[in-house]
Amino acid sequence: MSRLNTQLSLVILAAGMGARFGGNKPLAAVGPEGQSLFEYSVHDAVSAGFNHIVFVVSDHQDTAEFSSRLQGYGSALKVEFVVQSLTAYTTHIDQSHKAAGKAHCIDTSFTVRAKPWGTAHALLVCREYINNPFVVINADDYHGRGNYRVIGRYLIEHQHNPKTCVLAGYRLQNTLSRSGGVNRGICEIDFNGYLKSIHEVSNISRDQLYGSPVDCTSVKRPISKDTIVSMTFWGFLPSVFNLLDNEFQNFLNDTDDFLEDEFYIPDTVNKGVKSGLLEAMVFETSEVWKGLTYAEDLPTVRDYITKLSETGLYSNIGAS
Repeated sequence: MSRLNTQLSLVILAAGMGARFGGNKPLAAVGPEGQSLFEYSVHDAVSAGFNHIVFVVSDHQDTAEFSSRLQGYGSALKVEFVVQSLTAYTTHIDQSHKAAGKAHCIDTSFTVRAKPWGTAHALLVCREYINNPFVVINADDYHGRGNYRVIGRYLIEHQHNPKTCVLAGYRLQNTLSRSGGVNRGICEIDFNGYLKSIHEVSNISRDQLYGSPVDCTSVKRPISKDTIVSMTFWGFLPSVFNLLDNEFQNFLNDTDDFLEDEFYIPDTVNKGVKSGLLEAMVFETSEVWKGLTYAEDLPTVRDYITKLSETGLYSNIGAS
């Protein structure tokens, strides 16, 4: 398989708390030899020409465990770690924000807030580590092998345009958990394949009576099983960091709940698209997504990965 002729980075978000899962999702064993999902993602990315990995971790995680599982790639793969601290990129607080007394709320949240600021903040802290086109994924997701090549090539071919953004869009029916409700970014796409809008819908589950996905956030309402959703497989250029920084400052200035509110990638992309700062192409993918939301998802994911391994597709995990 030919490689893409430029440097591509893969950002792996691994700092989440995994409250619904009840354990360390990034390192959960799913492979026949105890491999974690991120090892399959790295394998697929390297096969598509990616040569730089940036893990976003919390300050209490042991990065040695991540590094040890990628030793087989040797010097062919650059691996770095960045800590998503609560204080990162919070120094520029608007004067009106201080006048309203919110600056004190932020200071307090540094000591009592339990969870990170969210996925968009996790991406923002990578700013000093990324100088080329990159893809961002979650450590506890499996996205399918083909997306890395398709998205990587698109980024390279469109890197002259600083507005470039690209998303692998999955059909909702292929992304649900049988163990409980999930949150998904619902996409609206124009006739040319560009994203018009994306909004987060919480607690989508399989309706046991009709067999179709249902939004259970408030009143039950059906959602088409063919709806295109984001599963955090985004492609960006480094120019996106300016947007992320500006929007994070706006988030800090606007939020009233410094303990619970989160700064998400879909929300930032949505604002970038609406303001004309981003042009987000959506590739509707037939690849299968698997992920760990609940502990009960483990058997399903393990079974799927085992079947893939038996085909020989993943016979050399840990080597390029």
